[in-house]
Amino acid sequence: MERTAQQRHYALLRQALDDPEMGAFVDSQSDSISPQTRRQYLFANAMYANAVLAWRAGAMDRDEVLRFLRSLARNPVFRSYWVASAEHRVNLPEDSHGAEAARMVEELLQEFNQPSDDEWWVVGEVPNGPGGTST
Repeated sequence: MERTAQQRHYALLRQALDDPEMGAFVDSQSDSISPQTRRQYLFANAMYANAVLAWRAGAMDRDEVLRFLRSLARNPVFRSYWVASAEHRVNLPEDSHGAEAARMVEELLQEFNQPSDDEWWVVGEVPNGPGGTST
């Protein structure tokens, strides 16, 4: 069931990417952004949704998702998409993977916006595992 939903999600995104008229339907701000930006936002959505779905399906754990979201949050197009799509996350169930992933992104973005003097290149919690430390 999960895989079928994911396949449908990507089929719809592909249609929206391939057909500007469909892309305008998907994007609630279609009048205020360029077709190029719309395509970038749709791709950002696909990357983000893929990570959340992989987490829900057990293909990624929380630390892997956090590392992936950290890489997305470094991208200025993703940051712009995140602001523009805020209304889509308002009604997520509090205990859902989607809501937790959204909280992770929000925390990462806050940390990116508040650089410190030491370890300025490290954003977010350092995950356990390869390259991470356990505290």
